[in-house]
Amino acid sequence: MAARARSRARASRSQVGAYVLAAAGLVLLIGFLAPFANLPIDSLWIGVLFHAGMAIGFGLLAATMVGSERGAAAVAAAGWAVRLISFFVPLGILVDIANLAAVFGGLVAALLLTAGRSRGGAGALVIAMLLVVAFVYPMLIAFAPLVVLQAISPLLGVALVVAGILLPRR
Repeated sequence: MAARARSRARASRSQVGAYVLAAAGLVLLIGFLAPFANLPIDSLWIGVLFHAGMAIGFGLLAATMVGSERGAAAVAAAGWAVRLISFFVPLGILVDIANLAAVFGGLVAALLLTAGRSRGGAGALVIAMLLVVAFVYPMLIAFAPLVVLQAISPLLGVALVVAGILLPRR
């Protein structure tokens, strides 16, 4: 009985973590679409909400995972949390380390989720994490056409929303 309750609590945290990642994607989409609707939204708060959503989402996912998946998701959560803190406190070189942790921790966690499973949510999370590489390190695609550069944020937002909706489904 107690094991069933723990399993149910673990599953609900996993669902909440996935939905928080979807909310982070929605925040990114709102930040991208707001200028087209003439909405005066401060980009600082969009960035803060997005980074908080990514840190909390990966933290909740890490709490429900086991083994190396848990470690990778925890590294990603820590990276996004340090990036969030850097909005308010200058952290210098720690931000570069946090960028690496957020990018590679998230990518490894997403790839480990796909191992042995055929879940669409894990595949969408892999796509989202590949877009995170371009989002965090825009210099990697600096010579791409302007249309590609402008499409990274909305594509990342859509990929996070799709992954957040599909991840809890088994």
